[in-house]
Amino acid sequence: MSLTLIIVTYNSGHVIEKCISSLESFKNSVLIVDNNSLDGTAMKVKRCGVQVIQNSANLGFGGAANRGAREASGQILSFLNPDCETAPDFFLEGISALDGNPKRCVVPRVIRHQNMVTDGRQFGYTRRKLFCDIIQTNCGENRFTKWIN
Repeated sequence: MSLTLIIVTYNSGHVIEKCISSLESFKNSVLIVDNNSLDGTAMKVKRCGVQVIQNSANLGFGGAANRGAREASGQILSFLNPDCETAPDFFLEGISALDGNPKRCVVPRVIRHQNMVTDGRQFGYTRRKLFCDIIQTNCGENRFTKWIN
């Protein structure tokens, strides 16, 4: 199964090169969607030799992520923040966990400083918030999502 790594950027010039460097073995799978950065992020990305889509306006994370998903060529999509750095086998393990099943989703374990482990969410992102975001994405804003938020 083919993979596209989608990274949404906005004024991420100070971190994007390190991120792309950590993805060296998947460089042909990287798709950067730049939200009209003012700090030269898109130029840095181009120098790294990865594909970049430049938005003419800041579409926000969701809008840019959706644009990246529409433009992606991979059967598997992985969304990364521009300040992420990964181990070389990180995506191979995720692809293996999917086992060709299109109904599966892989959520990584994030190891932060002092070996604190956070299962697939950023610091402060609760399971309740994750559940609400999944419901909103699939069913839209409704009474339930307003109540749970």
